[in-house]
Amino acid sequence: MKLSQALEEFEFIVENGPIGTRLKYDYGYNASYDLSRDQKGREILIELYKGDLDVAHSSAVPIVLNAATFRASRNHLVAYGINAFEQIREINISNLLLIDEIKKEINSDIPIVLGAPLGSMYDAYSIENIPSVNEAFDYHKEQISVFKEMPVDFINVVTLPTITEALGIALACGESGLEYTIGFILAGNGKLLDGTSLTDAIEIIDSKTKNKPIGYLVTCTHSSVIKILESNVKNLDRLIGVQANGSSLSPSELAQLNKPLSDDPEQFSMEIKSLKDHFQLKILGGCCGTTREHLEHIVKTCQVQSSFSVS
Repeated sequence: MKLSQALEEFEFIVENGPIGTRLKYDYGYNASYDLSRDQKGREILIELYKGDLDVAHSSAVPIVLNAATFRASRNHLVAYGINAFEQIREINISNLLLIDEIKKEINSDIPIVLGAPLGSMYDAYSIENIPSVNEAFDYHKEQISVFKEMPVDFINVVTLPTITEALGIALACGESGLEYTIGFILAGNGKLLDGTSLTDAIEIIDSKTKNKPIGYLVTCTHSSVIKILESNVKNLDRLIGVQANGSSLSPSELAQLNKPLSDDPEQFSMEIKSLKDHFQLKILGGCCGTTREHLEHIVKTCQVQSSFSVS
């Protein structure tokens, strides 16, 4: 199901939890660059996806399932000796096909939206390297060209720290003709890491793109930061979702931990519900530190009456 259709038909869409931290903490598995073709990684991914699908199915809630493509781009693959486009293409296709295969296997009654995550060129938690608009456009269109070959429902751009890279990605996504969302990571002051306000970032992208994003999300950011945003400020009606960290520690601090750290799942879900109501959000999920239990509590706390039911 296309994201635009799901947003129009349903009041609430849950998003599957973080892959990287769950692999690390729940399974003690250091992810390879190509999970879907690594046998152990493939088995773990299938278990994670099906577990999240069970959460959605048990409550008849539509779900966004994200492929493991977040870092499957040239800069992040070069450390593994991957620098040929055909290799990059195969890795992305393999990870996308895994979800498509699961969808066909389970033949679920619940709507499943296949997201193709796309991350930043460099470290998402730093602005040491800030690509220009043109650099970002040229870099990301390589991975986007692969997404166009696949049954992708939307490009899920996440954890962007700068406006220049976000605009470059938006232009490349818009040129592809695929639906897409833009997700920003926010610093403790509620601004992008480069100092741009969220409202300015939205205005810049909306004004400079012919094919605008379906909407915007705040990702890899704790709910306490998102709370300081004012819902009555211009254009925050374009904010459609959150994928919130479980802890108020900064993402860079969380990355240094050797164990998961997060708020109690019930408390976490109440904060998400508060954000949902305040900003009229529809896509809700957890990021770093959150588990399947957090996802279950989000569904339990945030579910609303809708026309959809499992037959």
